[in-house]
Amino acid sequence: MLLISLPRYSKEALVLAEQAKGQKATLIAMTDRPLSPIGQLATISLTTGENPEIFSDRILALLSLSELIVMGMHEKDPKNIRARREKLEHFTTKLGYLSNNRKREV
Repeated sequence: MLLISLPRYSKEALVLAEQAKGQKATLIAMTDRPLSPIGQLATISLTTGENPEIFSDRILALLSLSELIVMGMHEKDPKNIRARREKLEHFTTKLGYLSNNRKREV
């Protein structure tokens, strides 16, 4: 699982990180410091540093990097990526983090 969490850290990210850890999933945390709430639970932490003046630069870099990581995960294991995404969507919908009223692609 890949999670991004920056100050003011969201409770939802922490819940998802704890669930991933409980299921022995690999957790890649993209955060500002290793001791952030999800950084402490992560298998791998990618940190930006703690300079709050450059928030917009940090988030753009993290989004770009996360896209590369997700593409790599998809290339490595295309058969399981859809099942994993559906499992995550089911879990987050159950917790009320996502709405389940979108149309599914056929």
